[in-house]
Amino acid sequence: MRWLAATQLPEGTWDEPEFTGTGFPWDFSINYNLYRLVFPVTALGRYVAAGRSRG
Repeated sequence: MRWLAATQLPEGTWDEPEFTGTGFPWDFSINYNLYRLVFPVTALGRYVAAGRSRG
């Protein structure tokens, strides 16, 4: 959670300089634009939910 908080950009998103999908090398690569948002937010949500279930 510290890493996610430390790497979050001022607008609330996270940087993703690499491509996240497959393709043909040197021809094209696929970038799933929402991956950089979905997985960090899911992790944060699970962290918060786990804390609530404990106490």
